[in-house]
Amino acid sequence: FTANVPANWSVLVGPAGTDILSAGSGDAFDSTSDALEFAYDAGTPLSSIAQTFNSSSGTTSTLKPNTVYLLSFQGKKSSSGLSGAGTIEIGLVDGSNTLLTDDAGNNCSFTQTAAGLATSYGKVIGAIVTPRSLPSSYKLRVRLSVAIADSGESVFIDNLAMAEGTELYTGGVYGAVFAG
Repeated sequence: FTANVPANWSVLVGPAGTDILSAGSGDAFDSTSDALEFAYDAGTPLSSIAQTFNSSSGTTSTLKPNTVYLLSFQGKKSSSGLSGAGTIEIGLVDGSNTLLTDDAGNNCSFTQTAAGLATSYGKVIGAIVTPRSLPSSYKLRVRLSVAIADSGESVFIDNLAMAEGTELYTGGVYGAVFAG
């Protein structure tokens, strides 16, 4: 993290240091790392960060078209008092930060409600299918798609990983192995 922004990520919406924070090792899944914190803000911006693919300032990795990708992160909420609104969305966006859709018209994203998280870290897994034609510029975006509604509350994300899924049998489910 530099100035509350994860290395190789950029802030799209919300001020770093207020709504987007480096949670520190005390709130990290692994005490040797750091976690991303999205904090409540009375102004309710839908905070978001992104990492650009095929970029030296993001990640040099690229995605394959028409491919299943599985994503995993450790997530938690700050307290059991966080029971209202708040939704984390992880998805692929184009250079204009518009959510991509796959060839079936499904959004290339998945969501997790803040209320559905525990106060200790738990694994959250989702899947994205890339479109047959990827734009020239695309990013992985992590954002609040619904603002946190409870004053003083936060959600934490750590150990975010993305891997190409392996079809376990013809016409069947896809799998990937993630740490934790």
